[in-house]
Amino acid sequence: MLVLASVLLLLAGGAVLSGTVMLARHLLAPAEKNEPAGVEVVPTPERPAESAEVSGPKLSPAAPLIPGPVEREHAVALPGPVAAIIPGGGGRYFAAHVPSAERVIVYDTALRKIAGEVPGTSGTALMAAGRESLFVGRDADTNFIRWDFKTARQEAVSLPPRAQPLRYVAMGAASDGPMVLVTKDTTRGELVLIDPATRADRTFPIDDVTSTFPMQIPYRYSTNKDNLPKPVPSSDGRAIVFRNGALIRDGARFRALILSTPTAVRPAADGRTFLNRSVFSDQGLLLQPVVPVTENHRRLLPAISGPFHVALEQNRVAPVTPGGPVRLTLYSNGAPGPLGSLPVPPELRDWVLSDRKEWVVNVEHHLFFAPDPGVLLFHPPGADWMYVHRVDMESFLDAAGGGPLFTTTPPAEVFRGRPFTYQARAIAKGDVSYWQTGGPSGMHVSPEGLITWPASVTGTFAGSTVEMRVTARDQNRRETVQTFKLVLVNPLKAPPK
Repeated sequence: MLVLASVLLLLAGGAVLSGTVMLARHLLAPAEKNEPAGVEVVPTPERPAESAEVSGPKLSPAAPLIPGPVEREHAVALPGPVAAIIPGGGGRYFAAHVPSAERVIVYDTALRKIAGEVPGTSGTALMAAGRESLFVGRDADTNFIRWDFKTARQEAVSLPPRAQPLRYVAMGAASDGPMVLVTKDTTRGELVLIDPATRADRTFPIDDVTSTFPMQIPYRYSTNKDNLPKPVPSSDGRAIVFRNGALIRDGARFRALILSTPTAVRPAADGRTFLNRSVFSDQGLLLQPVVPVTENHRRLLPAISGPFHVALEQNRVAPVTPGGPVRLTLYSNGAPGPLGSLPVPPELRDWVLSDRKEWVVNVEHHLFFAPDPGVLLFHPPGADWMYVHRVDMESFLDAAGGGPLFTTTPPAEVFRGRPFTYQARAIAKGDVSYWQTGGPSGMHVSPEGLITWPASVTGTFAGSTVEMRVTARDQNRRETVQTFKLVLVNPLKAPPK
């Protein structure tokens, strides 16, 4: 109960009380190195920029998302060991921080090439990426470089000054925000959400049935510990996870949720389910049974977009089942059975078999699955290259029911007075056509799945949320509907310079 209460108090609140301080300290205590709570330990085999404007590379705008006739797999060489890698653009782009080269490399999975780089980064570079932009900064100040994925241009931007150093920044890879900031000095910390377009702070009330005090974001807390939970947003920006607790967007408010698991979870792309060894709903319900640790070691990783997750398993039962001692399996969220197997890079297999404690804790920082355009990416710890494997998404259609299968995830919100666009994509056997089957007047869906909502309409729309339905139909007239809700947000003013 102490752990659950402390997570709630970290995730929400505006005032710091003496009891809150003690519980927050308990939550923020450093976790045991390389080992999450609730995981059995077994022996493992031994195995030996400061200017106002920065001119970027003059590259042409990004090409349409067409897989093309490419080799099945290849390694992408980088100019040095990678410290961190994050997805953006809904999974089309990956940003790799290379401290020894003092740069961040941007890789385009659709074109299968490096799209450019952000120079001048140090070993303490902070990165956050949404569906349109990458932000690269430092913990020492609030000066960032914004990289535009479509134009390959970069510019210097400044976030509002903070009294404390930045420790973490994050964004949903398919979202337009908000950007999550966590600051901390020796005794004080703060969780802040900002609008990436205007860089203005955003405020939200938090609903929490376990608390008798008003709670809100920004959230300020006191602690003497050095360790902070790192925020993990869902791809669409709807949910923000801190270990086994989450803040879930509900219109203009957030709702606090504590999951009944001691192990850290990660949100699905749409923020409606949460995964570790098992799958939980956004109401905290267990959706899939727990697999005994004595049977295998298992981590479920959400796909960057679409209704999918990947299971990485190390088999411990003899004889070895088909697929070998290490397996990667693709699932559709909510489906009882798997869609099929994914290729296991040899370096991933070696890492899993040699250091179970390490991969169970850190695999989500090294292994990524992007259904759109269909890529499995693995970065071995400490390596100066990335393994990229093309995945034929159409091969999973029969197991999914045969009809079209959406591989993209829309953002969770749109600002009034700003145009909204979202490119919906579904895979099918043959051509796919799209049309709108529900949603507000003024929103348009092209036959190719491009959804547009002009700024003139978003600025006058009366409601605070809107539900959209887009249907994809294949050549055999089989249909699949993608339903999503958008939260309409009032425009924000940029803070004074």
